[in-house]
Amino acid sequence: MTPAFEYFEFDPAPALARHVTSYWGFRVLVPDPRVHRIWPDGCIALAAISRPGAAHWSLVGPRMEPLDVPVQPDATYWGVRFWPDAGAATLGMHAAELRDVTLFSPASIVHLIGAPPPVLAASDQAAAAGALDALLDPLVRRCRPLDDAVRQVVIAIVAAGGARSIAEIAAEIGIGDRQLQRRFRSAVGLTPKQFARIRRLRSAGASVLAGGQPWASVAASHGFADQSHLIHEFSQLTGLTPVAFEERLRLIEHGRVGP
Repeated sequence: MTPAFEYFEFDPAPALARHVTSYWGFRVLVPDPRVHRIWPDGCIALAAISRPGAAHWSLVGPRMEPLDVPVQPDATYWGVRFWPDAGAATLGMHAAELRDVTLFSPASIVHLIGAPPPVLAASDQAAAAGALDALLDPLVRRCRPLDDAVRQVVIAIVAAGGARSIAEIAAEIGIGDRQLQRRFRSAVGLTPKQFARIRRLRSAGASVLAGGQPWASVAASHGFADQSHLIHEFSQLTGLTPVAFEERLRLIEHGRVGP
């Protein structure tokens, strides 16, 4: 299958790594406009559509449903994936305020970041990284402190591919369930269970991308009760059957992709 899109990730400056998990780039490889489906990843994303001499910025908050976005072959898309517990804090917001929010208004983006965003080079990754570093550095410097316990839970859920019991993780870290629910939702905009569902699907998707596993094996190895449960979760979170999801993945030429 010939790829229609290209997606790759690259690193922010080390000083931003506690708040930003990765930068990313995206391009359309075919000559005609397409619709690209974005499925949930538990993160807040800030993105720029870069064309010669202009850039249009957008923000997507945490969500539990897919988002269809029209994309153009004459543009390069650059973006920021914040750590799930750091995006809202970096932007000076409460995560609940950004839940299911998609902002395309230039005035809204300027209000969020406190300055007009830069115009990013259309094809220069190093220049894009430098411009994003410069944009985010003052935001990170004035960011309120992050919740260390929530970060530990985020890391544990990601490391387990969403397959571990939330109660087990909470007990291991030494935080009560009710307190965890409140603090996690406040920082991330999702409940721990919702975030774990997203991470389980993302982990399963990575296995599919690597190839070689039948869907029944993917279900068994990633904590789904059975293949019916896997089908239900893919339908809920991506709007696609597992087979259609795999076909969409094959349309994307992937560079480096983090967890």
